[in-house]
Amino acid sequence: MMTRNLLRAVLLSSCSMEASLCISATCEAQQLKSLLTSQPTPNRTPASDDLRRIPSLEFGDIALAGQINEASKNRVSVLAETDQASVEVVRERFKDGRIHIERHVALDRNGNFVNHGDYEEWNPSGDVVCSGTFSMGQRQGPWIRFHQPKESKLFGTQPYTRFKGPFQSSVEFENGKMNGVWVIVDAEKRIVSQVQLNVGVRNGQSAWFYPNGQVMFQADYSNGILNGAFIEKSPEGKVIREESYVDGQRSEVVKEHFANKAVKSEINFLSAPQHVLTQDDWETVTLATYSSAGERLRNGPYVVFHENGQMKLRGSYERGVEVGTFESWHANGEKAVAGSYENGRQHGKWSWWHPNGMRQSIATFKQGQVADEVLAWNEQGKRVVSEQPREQPPAALESRAAVLPIRSSIVR
Repeated sequence: MMTRNLLRAVLLSSCSMEASLCISATCEAQQLKSLLTSQPTPNRTPASDDLRRIPSLEFGDIALAGQINEASKNRVSVLAETDQASVEVVRERFKDGRIHIERHVALDRNGNFVNHGDYEEWNPSGDVVCSGTFSMGQRQGPWIRFHQPKESKLFGTQPYTRFKGPFQSSVEFENGKMNGVWVIVDAEKRIVSQVQLNVGVRNGQSAWFYPNGQVMFQADYSNGILNGAFIEKSPEGKVIREESYVDGQRSEVVKEHFANKAVKSEINFLSAPQHVLTQDDWETVTLATYSSAGERLRNGPYVVFHENGQMKLRGSYERGVEVGTFESWHANGEKAVAGSYENGRQHGKWSWWHPNGMRQSIATFKQGQVADEVLAWNEQGKRVVSEQPREQPPAALESRAAVLPIRSSIVR
């Protein structure tokens, strides 16, 4: 029966999907020596090419075990000496006496026995179904487990139902947290999913595949939440859906239309923020779950049109707050208003025009307040006395006139 060290050696040796697995006894011994003397790089972020390179191991693989028994004993001895702990072997058995679990334990500082050292688990048929190493109760280094399709609800969902079980789940741990690419492959060594994690939290690109190797879903994560592109594709590789996320909020463009189907408005929004409910769990083979809470915010450029197709309003928001240049036009195409916002308030010089193109008024704002004299003219260009213009945000203007109201009287 394959021992834990051979399992771990095979787990760490990645191969491409097109390569076949062919390892001789001499090759295994060389790989084992290399793995036992090399030091893993902590918190390594795999390059993009690594996402399609997977560990490979036959389900229930056996043979070539005797060559590494001594190496296994030496490693346990080193663990015990390094941690100044007395390592003991615990064997749990099936009713027929076959070994179910063999694990190494040691006393922690509180005098409790915790898993420490190699861990292996077999099914009643004698096939290895789980292998890895503990360090004082925490998973450490590479782990591998085989799952029958009925062992988890995950395998009853897409795209897993398209593949053939049993499934092989493999990942590296750092102090009990998944740290690296969590890869699940099917019985034919086809990649089903790969989730990139950093200390137990999604970080980087994750992907789910069709049996033909094409990507079904691809998503970018940062600190556990979506941040970047989310893409859904057909089995032929055609993009079905493409979304963009900013810190867990989906960026979307909402369009409204008039009865004649002409575009009324195009406004960019950020969806309600996404929150992590549960993290990915390797033991139970469950993926992270999320919820959204809060309000949708305007974010980015927006435009509003008159029913005749002429531009009515144009501006920009940043997380629900007006920023930058704001412009509006009369239905005949003449400019109506021009100014700018700073942190949601009118700021700087603002101008208004009559529908005939004659300037209507000029005002200077400072953080939403009129900072200087307001100059105003009627449609014939006659100077008038004007009350101070009242601030109205663009959102309020979208359903009313596209000019700020200015009450005036003619200068005699």
